[in-house]
Amino acid sequence: MAGAYAQACVADQHGSLVCGGGKDAMRVFADTISPSKNYAFAWRSAQGLPSGQDVPADVENVLIRVTDGAVLTTLSGTHWETGEIRANRYELIAAWSPDSRAVVEVANSRWESDSFAYYLIHGAAATKLDLPWSSLS
Repeated sequence: MAGAYAQACVADQHGSLVCGGGKDAMRVFADTISPSKNYAFAWRSAQGLPSGQDVPADVENVLIRVTDGAVLTTLSGTHWETGEIRANRYELIAAWSPDSRAVVEVANSRWESDSFAYYLIHGAAATKLDLPWSSLS
């Protein structure tokens, strides 16, 4: 659902950025925000963001524009953090270019790497290039 707009991202009671509300809400991963502070990785669920200690279902990771909550593209990982709990044994890394126009996504679960991809941001979209796993060894 690239190109969908939520709302500008605002801080919640946990100090995390949340974009939109209800079933369209997304939570930003704080350590994935771009150097310009304009883009970040976030997660969402078809049921909306859970409250308290509830574990989310059907998680989707997305690359968003923080200023208006626009989804630029869907990522391959399925990591989540609620502000109170997080996915166990899962890691999501964003390695940004200095100008915030490109980012590498590294998504690892306990026993495997789920995604290793490069995203080039242009306007309201992003182009994805899956990177070969053999280059990691």
